[in-house]
Amino acid sequence: MAYFTIGIAGHIDHGKTTLTKALTNVDTNRLKEEKERNISIELGYAPFHLREGYHVSVIDVPGHEKFIKQMIAGVTGIDLVIAVIAADEGVMPQTKEHFEILSLLGIKQAIIAVTKADLVDNELLERVDENIWDYIKGTVFETAEIVHVDGISKRGIPELKRKIVESLDRCKKRDDNGALRLPIDQVFTLQGHGTILRGTVYDGTITVGQSITVLPDGY
Repeated sequence: MAYFTIGIAGHIDHGKTTLTKALTNVDTNRLKEEKERNISIELGYAPFHLREGYHVSVIDVPGHEKFIKQMIAGVTGIDLVIAVIAADEGVMPQTKEHFEILSLLGIKQAIIAVTKADLVDNELLERVDENIWDYIKGTVFETAEIVHVDGISKRGIPELKRKIVESLDRCKKRDDNGALRLPIDQVFTLQGHGTILRGTVYDGTITVGQSITVLPDGY
């Protein structure tokens, strides 16, 4: 089994959560406030049943500038980023901020998903592509492929899935036989379940009933 984590990042209201649902059939906006405001506030997680032999998790990160800490927590340790850019707006401030953070974190594998493609004509799509190419030229993401998608009509989703498989095949496989390493992104309490720790597993595995040590305090 190969284990991978994909991050979906980009400017607010560019369709990250809609794209996540189109790929995974999971709505990652679980909070009442998120649904009322139609924005992501917390990190969203979804299993991605991509192909046999692949265990893939998707992290939908908030795009609003006020939630940049959550964004950083979400993309730390991912294997591949899907950078979302809306066809009706193009490269925006948080697009650039997210690309800069991804670069600083050493993340190099990227696919650029131009979302809301059904809302614009082909001429505007071409201009958006040119805008993106101009921006990523000379960066670690300059070889990233661009896919036009629409999360509502599912346009481009099969092609995006193929590109994801191709990218993950080039990624270094995680070691599930070594010691467990799980940097903690969030700690919260859920009624009926108790305290929950959430993060991205870098190496190793964990099973029900297994004891773990929280470092550096050693609990």
